[in-house]
Amino acid sequence: MSEKKFPEQTCVLVTGGAGFIGSHTVVELLKQGYNVVIVDNLSNASIKVLDRIAQIVGEKAAQRLAFYQADVSDRDALERVFHEHPIDRVIHFAGFKAVGESVRKPIEYYANNLGTTLALVDVMRKHGCKSIIFSSSSTVYGDPDELPLTEKSPKKPATNPYGWTKWMIEQILSDLWTADPEWDVVLLRYFNPIGAHPSGLMG
Repeated sequence: MSEKKFPEQTCVLVTGGAGFIGSHTVVELLKQGYNVVIVDNLSNASIKVLDRIAQIVGEKAAQRLAFYQADVSDRDALERVFHEHPIDRVIHFAGFKAVGESVRKPIEYYANNLGTTLALVDVMRKHGCKSIIFSSSSTVYGDPDELPLTEKSPKKPATNPYGWTKWMIEQILSDLWTADPEWDVVLLRYFNPIGAHPSGLMG
């Protein structure tokens, strides 16, 4: 179990933190007093979001934010982040996310989504960081027999490569926790998050 710390003593790494869900999460973390590090390759996001985050949280809070433009599969880049910041916890959003595209490009999806997670967890383990929240998906429920779905609904075979990557990563993290119960692992299986920030600065 990770040591309990106050927000101002805690450094959270947010992979894919410049994306839609990631940027909103970063705003909330900064507002709560956490120190935040974003790692994002900007393949599906804009650097402009950093200015918008700063406008929302204010200059003082924005000073607790660090940004690295890097791919999460780049172990050297991750090593640099962990050497330069005392990362306590990780929220893992980075990954390819389009169901239709995953059907056309399955190899790219498996290589990216699984590869980034394996690299990330390996570096975390090396640096003694054992707390991760993973951005999974409702696609792990496959073609359900009953609706509505609940957290107790069983996982079923995914219906597309994107869903399988989420399914497999959940299994990897579950196996990791089984092997070492000191890990804190949270899996978030949301559907289709939408909506703009009340300020209108982030969609």
